[in-house]
Amino acid sequence: MKLHRTISTIFLSVIVCVCAVAQDIHFSNFFSNSLNLNPAMSGAIKGSWRFNLTARDQYRTVAVPYKTFSFGVDTRLHNPHSGIPPLGVGLLIDYDLAGDAYYSATQLLLPVALHFPINQFTISPAIMPGIGFHSLDYSLLRFPDQFGGTHFDPDIPTGENLENTHRKFFNLGAGLMFNFRPSNLFSYTLGFAAYNLNRPDISWFGSNSVHLPVRSLIHAMALLQVSKSFDVVPLAKFQWQRRQQQYQFGGMGIAYLNNPSIYKTMFGLFYRAHDHDAIVLALGFNYRGFDIMFNYDANISQLQTASHTIGAFEITLTHVMLKQNNNGRRPNANMRRAVRCPGHI
Repeated sequence: MKLHRTISTIFLSVIVCVCAVAQDIHFSNFFSNSLNLNPAMSGAIKGSWRFNLTARDQYRTVAVPYKTFSFGVDTRLHNPHSGIPPLGVGLLIDYDLAGDAYYSATQLLLPVALHFPINQFTISPAIMPGIGFHSLDYSLLRFPDQFGGTHFDPDIPTGENLENTHRKFFNLGAGLMFNFRPSNLFSYTLGFAAYNLNRPDISWFGSNSVHLPVRSLIHAMALLQVSKSFDVVPLAKFQWQRRQQQYQFGGMGIAYLNNPSIYKTMFGLFYRAHDHDAIVLALGFNYRGFDIMFNYDANISQLQTASHTIGAFEITLTHVMLKQNNNGRRPNANMRRAVRCPGHI
């Protein structure tokens, strides 16, 4: 019990201190977007398969809306008689669309993780190779030399090189995660991840001088069962990419209901900032095994004059297929209640 209290104190200190210090895509609901958070979470589930789908709409009141979509699927492979630790494998597809020229960025990523159980701990190293695709539509842009003195003429040639409209490159990420579960009532997770490790060239003109910078990330989470029907989940994330820094911390409350259709509800509040960026509200529920989470970013930065406090809307759908019982039957809602959210190993 003393060890548990010590771990709790250290963990909550990390949650608070992580807010003291990105140009890749990001989600307010990072706790459900496991594969985007850390490739080491691939296969870190109490089930056979996990599916995740997220859609985000941002800056609608300020400029051309930024739209981001993500789809992830992962599974856990393990033969207890082989002597090989459990293997997590997955597929992650991210798509981002932004700006007047419909600049799109697509990633196809393959997270692979090994999960080494050591008493009450699990150590999970991972790698995530993938391919990135960038594209844009130059026809939607306007250049100064296309103005003929009195009006705009799209037929006037420009001095710009408009031949390259697509870019393809290899990308590599890696992660490491530690999970400590002293009992069925408490669980603690601490993770580290790094993306764009090979600093891929994303130049449109073959100059080999524009590289996607490395993005580093630290995240922490605890699952605390305060009663038979209520969990508290404090969470924090801190990431940086060159001069760009972002931290987000807060907590979730999860109430378990005696209802076969909706057996749990979730609500949370987060603060995201480097420069007092946003307050994030989270509300969700589980309907017949599907976690549905809604997030709303209330902008509180200097941008709120133009945004009217509206930052982003986000919806996440997550489903974990539970394993069959000994009779070959699928678990019912009451059996699912034994798998505490968020269901990591």
